[in-house]
Amino acid sequence: MTAFEPSGLGLSIERAWAAGFFDGEGSVICDRRCGRYRLAIAQVERWHLDRFRAAVGCGVVAGPYTSRPKHGYQSKPQYIWQAGRVEDLRHVWALIGHILSPIKQERMRNAVEASVDVQPKRRLLRSEAQDILNRACGGESKTEIAKEYAVDYS
Repeated sequence: MTAFEPSGLGLSIERAWAAGFFDGEGSVICDRRCGRYRLAIAQVERWHLDRFRAAVGCGVVAGPYTSRPKHGYQSKPQYIWQAGRVEDLRHVWALIGHILSPIKQERMRNAVEASVDVQPKRRLLRSEAQDILNRACGGESKTEIAKEYAVDYS
C-alpha cells in the first residue's frame, strides 16, 4: 500500500495522530547556509508518511533514498516527507503545534517565527547580474549591492 485513505476516522483523531507521529519521528531542520527552515520525517515505510501528509495537507513524500553504508552496514532505503515553504510551516504549526510536546513546540515556533522575514530566492535578470559585476569591479561593497538586490552573495 502506498497511499493512505482515511477510513472514517475523525479529523481531530488524524491530527492528534499526526502530532504524535511528528513529535516522535519528525525533525525541524535549519539550513545554516541560508537560514531557511524545513520540517522532515524519514521512514522506511511510505504508508506512514502518506497518512501524515493527508492529515496535515501539505508537504511532499519523496524517495526511496539509499544512504552510504556506515560501519560496514547498509541501511534500508527511506522515504522522506518534507515541507519547507513558509506557508507550509505556518500551516502545520496551526494544525498540530498546540498538541506537540514542549520541546517540539519550541523548535517549531522558533522556525515559524524565524521564517517570517525570509524572502524567496529569485534569479537575477541578465541586466541585474551585469550591473552587479560592474559595480563590484568598480570597488563598491558587495554587502551594499547585495542589500539592494536582496540576494545572498556568499
